[in-house]
Amino acid sequence: MDGKEIRIQTPSISGSLFYCYKKFHSFKLLAACDAYYRFSWVDIDDYGSVSDVSAFQSTGLYRAMERGEANLPAPARLPRSAMVLPHFFVVDEIFAVKHYSISPHLRRHPLTRRERIFNYRLFRAKNCIEDAFGILTGRWRILHIALAFKLNKSIAIVQALI
Repeated sequence: MDGKEIRIQTPSISGSLFYCYKKFHSFKLLAACDAYYRFSWVDIDDYGSVSDVSAFQSTGLYRAMERGEANLPAPARLPRSAMVLPHFFVVDEIFAVKHYSISPHLRRHPLTRRERIFNYRLFRAKNCIEDAFGILTGRWRILHIALAFKLNKSIAIVQALI
């Protein structure tokens, strides 16, 4: 799961709400995908200035997962192993580790070899969502420029592209 800023022209009377840390106006696209780059969950409509964590915490999926009401698959056995693990989302280190998400070890202190290997493999898994965003923007070149439509229409365009 990760967020992407979709570039837009400055909405009228918006102040700095849509101005993101990348120094352009945008709205937030939050998404999760599987290992085949297929989007399995998408949320579009938050301001570009909002962090991925804050945007996620305002979604229905977050509330359902916090209450244990999300329709996630049951824990399953790992291939070629007897170990049974729950399904979870791979997220950035800015997200808190929860029963439904896993993030890399923080690099505030020297990591052990085992922690470095874990982070590397988690990074490889997280590349799926980054690649899915890359495929989306590569396939639909309109996402290479600032969308010059009213906000509702811009959001509808991105929803249709996904």
